[in-house]
Amino acid sequence: MAVSSVDGNTTVENTPEAEFDQALENAQADELTNDMVTQAIILGGQFIVMPRAQEILKEATADDEE
Repeated sequence: MAVSSVDGNTTVENTPEAEFDQALENAQADELTNDMVTQAIILGGQFIVMPRAQEILKEATADDEE
């Protein structure tokens, strides 16, 4: 098993700002999260908005028939 060497000259910043920046970079690079949000919006539209839109359309067409 190959082991890569560790450079001892690097300093690790554990400041809250550095942790936030790292978390922000990880969140922006996470395509899975973006895909999940997109799919949640699509499903929300299909299960919430579309049935209501169909009800409104039925009500509108029923008014025209009277």
